[in-house]
Amino acid sequence: GQLDEAKAELKGQLDVIANEILELSDRVTMAENEAATAHFRSANDTYSDVSEAAESATGLTELESLSDRLDMARWRLEASEALLEGREVPAEPEDRPAHCFFDPSHRAGVEEAEIRTPAGSKIVGVCRMCAAKLERGETPTPRSIHVGGRPIPAPQAPRSYGGGGLDWLSAFSILVGGRNRGASYDLGRTRNVRSTKGSSSGGSVLGRLGNRRSGTAPITGRRTTTSSSATRSTRSTTKPRRARTTSPKSRSSTPKVKGRARRRR
Repeated sequence: GQLDEAKAELKGQLDVIANEILELSDRVTMAENEAATAHFRSANDTYSDVSEAAESATGLTELESLSDRLDMARWRLEASEALLEGREVPAEPEDRPAHCFFDPSHRAGVEEAEIRTPAGSKIVGVCRMCAAKLERGETPTPRSIHVGGRPIPAPQAPRSYGGGGLDWLSAFSILVGGRNRGASYDLGRTRNVRSTKGSSSGGSVLGRLGNRRSGTAPITGRRTTTSSSATRSTRSTTKPRRARTTSPKSRSSTPKVKGRARRRR
């Protein structure tokens, strides 16, 4: 049914975020930047919470809420990386999804873009890669998300599937960087979008990298309902579990995710 379909899409997006967390972990540890570490840990905590909640979700409304939380994890990872690279932290989106308009499995939509339709205009977020394409006059291809067995462009897909939720969107142009002309789309007339069911072929395929560094236990954040704080190491398991930490400068901030580690090329 649609619930299982939406869960599969959301889990695929979780796999992508897990990989981003793993790739950023060493840089955060080595930099010892408190602000970057705080953003990283918050993203890590959210990832762990959403991973667990998605397993037991019983309705699309729950998945929509989890999708919103996952968007904030995306933004915090971008904020952490910006601090590590000496860039300005992107503004936190307040009234729009934080994922990339074209593909939620891209990096966070930290660049503002304007979509113009016959009915008016709206601000959306696109990732830095898609923003660069638009500035070069190219037209990024929206990914499609399977909804009810049919491929739906990500901007139109429901929020419970991690999509943009803009089911009213059809013909529009999108502009960035003050350009006078933008890329034109007609999502209602054509469906020539890349058809995938998320970035993963099903199930978690990522692994914990906690054992990469000898003697360092992976950390997946704190439970907000726990008043005490004690450091403990964790062992490999098939379900995400979290270790508590007493210091924001803990030597490792690697998340617990399932399966084997896979780095993006």
